[in-house]
Amino acid sequence: MVRSLRLNKSLLILSILLITPYYIGAQKSIKGPLITDHGDTYTVEDAEYQADFESKGLKIVFDITAMGTSPEVVSAQVNTIARCINMHAHAGLSMEDMDISAVFHSNGTYTILNDESYNERYKTDNPHQELLSQLSDLNVKLYVCGQSLSARKVEREELHPDIKIALSAMTVFADLQMKGYALIKF
Repeated sequence: MVRSLRLNKSLLILSILLITPYYIGAQKSIKGPLITDHGDTYTVEDAEYQADFESKGLKIVFDITAMGTSPEVVSAQVNTIARCINMHAHAGLSMEDMDISAVFHSNGTYTILNDESYNERYKTDNPHQELLSQLSDLNVKLYVCGQSLSARKVEREELHPDIKIALSAMTVFADLQMKGYALIKF
């Protein structure tokens, strides 16, 4: 009897484990309408919280401080910028409704190196190059902390061409938050 109960319990657990993937995470990610190679999102049906960005606009500044999990991988923080854009575009916002900036500092500074400089350091091309160009083409403002550049001995010539240098990340964050931008840190 005890052996039979253990067997039944084991079969029940096994059944739950086999069935669970069909219910949890069964929804597939969707490609973005604006950035198709990065920033996949999910549809959320009947979301109870609905922001009113159409009348107010979406003003965000992203804090980018990290590289990818390896030199060949796009940073999750940089990918989050694409996710934000795609998610809100799927929700009906146009890029005219979105005012987005990103500030690269600390180790995030290395994500904005041009391919030549990135390759010298990591022996591979920079996986962020295309995404940075796409973000810039969508009028996302891309800034790097001048203090981080100096501390990491990175020269202006080593940067992706769409990057603007700021005195410091703190300067940009303070200025944009005073102008109503929400700071997003991941």
